[in-house]
Amino acid sequence: MLGVCRGMQVMVIAAGGSLEQHLPDRLGHHEHSPSRGRYGEHPVGVAPGSQLNGILGNGVTVATYHHQGVAASPGYAPVGWSTDGVLEAVEVSDAQFRLGVQWHPEVGADPRLFEALVQAAWR
Repeated sequence: MLGVCRGMQVMVIAAGGSLEQHLPDRLGHHEHSPSRGRYGEHPVGVAPGSQLNGILGNGVTVATYHHQGVAASPGYAPVGWSTDGVLEAVEVSDAQFRLGVQWHPEVGADPRLFEALVQAAWR
């Protein structure tokens, strides 16, 4: 399973987690959703040894468009963060492929997450 943006949020809510309702109130900026209909861009650091790290390496620049964020993610390991501390990726490390990302990998030219999902489904 690959949860993208709200999909990651739904994954953690279904597991009993919670959301921060409006990130700009805490962060003081709109980098994660710069304007209506326009994606932002920022780096995400990835936890060493995580499944996501095996796919993307130590970090990646992502397309972003969200104003909510994950506050608590029980049952999921946090594995990716933006430089302002927003949780950007979660996974279940011992699952074949259960990964959520807060960003939009469908925007841009990096297919690695989708390739990894297809390979996991194939297996």
